Amino acid sequence: MVSLSLYVQLGVTAGIDPDAAGFKCDFNKTPFQVPWLAADRGKHATYWARWKTRSGPAGVPQLGPWSAGMDTIII
Repeated sequence: MVSLSLYVQLGVTAGIDPDAAGFKCDFNKTPFQVPWLAADRGKHATYWARWKTRSGPAGVPQLGPWSAGMDTIII
């Protein structure tokens, strides 16, 4: 695995579907921080992650299965 692809769904309630989440960033070092705007305070950020390989068939990176979701409120 080369990196962790992080996806997030932002809203007034916790997200339930990783396919509805938007791509946030790829991380290859730990620890890492996810920056948010002050206007997002009080909202739910539900995160899902997938491991990503450098390359797979025909040189195309491959994604692993979804992680369990993790919900937090932005402070």
